[in-house]
Amino acid sequence: MTLSRFKPVFLVAGFAAFGVLAGLLITLLSPTNATIPAPLGTPTTRILRVEQPAPNFTLDSLDGTRQVTLNTLKGKRLLINFWASWCTPCIRETPDLVKAYARLKDEGAQDVEFLGVSTKDDLAAARAFAEANHVNYPLLFDKTGLVSETYWAFGLPTTVFVDATGKVYKTHIGLITTDDVVAQFGEMSKIAP
Repeated sequence: MTLSRFKPVFLVAGFAAFGVLAGLLITLLSPTNATIPAPLGTPTTRILRVEQPAPNFTLDSLDGTRQVTLNTLKGKRLLINFWASWCTPCIRETPDLVKAYARLKDEGAQDVEFLGVSTKDDLAAARAFAEANHVNYPLLFDKTGLVSETYWAFGLPTTVFVDATGKVYKTHIGLITTDDVVAQFGEMSKIAP
């Protein structure tokens, strides 16, 4: 038997494998099908989905003066940004978030809140980062990374938008601009609480 007789079989098998992998990637990364299974070893089998309730959490503020519980913010449109002081894209993104928060508040958006969640970071480094970047919105500290894992924020920065009813509206992985943030809040304002 010659190898040339098997070339069509290898080609067909290769294309089939590529098709299956491409379909799987498209399904997992599609914004309309934003479901990802919970991490192995966690006590939950919950899947973070768009239009489902955002998982509740309670975290200490970065300055250590208070605790913030997500469920107490129902009725507000939220941006939850997962970041770390060592994350280069986070460093580049933070000025845009500061501008977006100021812009929305200046426009009178009383039902808008941002939560910056420092994840798996050194507390002193996170505090220095916040001070150096003049962060004007509440910052929380996720020392263990459990909240970021619950929200599938494995790549930083990750931004999760939550509507006023407490449901996940959209997840954005990577840098986000001031204009993108303002546009997302504009879209969320059309949803009746």
